[in-house]
Amino acid sequence: MTFDPSLLLADRSACLRHRVLHEMVDSVDEANEIAAHMSSDRVVVDLLTLQAPEGHWPVGDGAWRGNGNPLLLTSMALRRLALCGFDSSFGPVSKGVEWLFSHQRPSGEWPMPRPTGEAVGAPDEWSPMQTAIPLAAIAQCGFAQDPRAERGYEWLLEHLLDDGVWPTGWTQGDFRNVAGYRVIAQSAQGCRSNSTMALECFSAHPERRASEVAVRALDLLLGRRSLDSSAFGFDLARIMGRQPLVGFISYYARFDVLTMLRLAADIGADTGDERVARFVDFAESLAEPHGFVECAPAPELKRWLTFETLRVVETVRGNQDWVGLAAPLGEREKKGRRF
Repeated sequence: MTFDPSLLLADRSACLRHRVLHEMVDSVDEANEIAAHMSSDRVVVDLLTLQAPEGHWPVGDGAWRGNGNPLLLTSMALRRLALCGFDSSFGPVSKGVEWLFSHQRPSGEWPMPRPTGEAVGAPDEWSPMQTAIPLAAIAQCGFAQDPRAERGYEWLLEHLLDDGVWPTGWTQGDFRNVAGYRVIAQSAQGCRSNSTMALECFSAHPERRASEVAVRALDLLLGRRSLDSSAFGFDLARIMGRQPLVGFISYYARFDVLTMLRLAADIGADTGDERVARFVDFAESLAEPHGFVECAPAPELKRWLTFETLRVVETVRGNQDWVGLAAPLGEREKKGRRF
């Protein structure tokens, strides 16, 4: 994929221009100059106007407005700010993270979210998502090694299946059912959606990203045969408020190749793994003749998507020493109709 990153500097987003200058063009002086304008970026301004004085987001932004759960909304808002290049040094980020921590339980997990409010279900009911969603936001904002965040990681480890991925959850004394679109090849109870969000947490931790747990989970998630071009960049579009924020356990209902490449890049996978190489080939096949990658879920984010694609592809090509299980490609056998 041949592309001149300087073409991305035509975008109106100061946050995108700063990331391009800092991470691709390596122009420190220009990046520092742009940094002063990042908080005035319309994407950031619109988001911060909705932040409550306590630090959380009580209402959604863009396509999120239909969701009324403050834990989920605050987590997503923080992930957008992290994507825009903000971290713990930015006041609104620190305030939002502290609000999330204020709702963490002593054992490390967060309450099971409900469509409205924060009521919890039965005492023995849990899903990895309830902790992975806020923890991913906290970690991506630079707080992964905070002792409170580390408790969240330990809670996720306590709920890890023996085969190396996470289940849908637990209710009424048994594992919750894994819907067909969320099955993981070579795992009887593993849930692709829960496992992907948990892996978001581990990939953002400076030390845990290279752990055996992260490598094993990624290795199993890479065993996906079918790829969908219409879902490429879907998670990016959702974080930026261009796609509806719906579902909880079904958060990763769609298999976004860009998301998997980003996780692979952060955890250390490289193109020596034929599955990663296949994902890279697929991503590059979506580039137009001039090099931009169209964002089917949100065409207006074409430059953002092109930046993210270039960044993760370059990273996985530069990674070395990846040793995965190289699990064969495949899908779980589909279940028969219930009726």
